[in-house]
Amino acid sequence: MTSEPEFQPEQFPPISPSGGQPNKKLWIYVLVGLVIAGGAFGFWWWQTRGTPSIKDFESCFRYVHDHTDIAISHCQAPDGRVFENPSWHLWNETKDWQTYRNEEYGFEFRYPNKWQLEDTAQNYGNLKFIVEVINPSYPGKPDTDIPIEQFLVYISSSCKEEPWEIGFAELEYKRACIKNGNLYFQLDLNPVDPNSKTVMDQILSTFKFIE
Repeated sequence: MTSEPEFQPEQFPPISPSGGQPNKKLWIYVLVGLVIAGGAFGFWWWQTRGTPSIKDFESCFRYVHDHTDIAISHCQAPDGRVFENPSWHLWNETKDWQTYRNEEYGFEFRYPNKWQLEDTAQNYGNLKFIVEVINPSYPGKPDTDIPIEQFLVYISSSCKEEPWEIGFAELEYKRACIKNGNLYFQLDLNPVDPNSKTVMDQILSTFKFIE
């Protein structure tokens, strides 16, 4: 009697340990990526820590240079942002002007070299006149309707700003109010020549308090 061969189950190659499981190399790549991203974030945080208040040129300059004499064209914050100085062209055009400095009330401003300055404190009601600069091309004439081109500084307990508008003799004028402590500094701009409005605004842009 012939015996039948014994049944042998089919043999399959063993399943790879990685089959159906995440690739170890992929995890390594992910881990390395997270480390790099974490390092970049840490470096960014270190560079920018304490700088959320930097939003414009002036705040950048105060943070980086720790003072307010903004005689530069731009400022670069620690995080690399660059802020242009919007007043640079005005400063650059006025840097060689004369400087009036008042130690008593702690302020200064620049004015054109050919303009004349009168520093005589006088009281006008609730206003105290401090100083004026006059364009010699338009000196005016006392007791007449001939206007005078001038930039004036007063001190008062109150002040109301007025943008450029038409006033006496159909001439434009402007008033700026700057508060310092309990006092208001009233700055009156009275050009005669329409082209002098730019010069007046330049004088105004240089006004600052002495630290």
